Amino acid sequence: MSPVKTGQSMVDSVAHAVIKEWEMLGQFPPIMTDELIEAVFRWISELAGFQSSESSEKLMTALTKRKGKLNLH
Repeated sequence: MSPVKTGQSMVDSVAHAVIKEWEMLGQFPPIMTDELIEAVFRWISELAGFQSSESSEKLMTALTKRKGKLNLH
């Protein structure tokens, strides 16, 4: 596997782990406002340097699911 593919695989693995943990945390009431939560999701997707738009989209999909579960607008 090329170094680039190895790196992308690592980033994707981290993204999957983060999403799994966020889903677990979604069982608890939020301590942050909706605006801050969205900003954190966007920051995480940029910080991780996702080259795959799919990984970034998965994070934002997780945010949308979380908002739905919490009935946030």
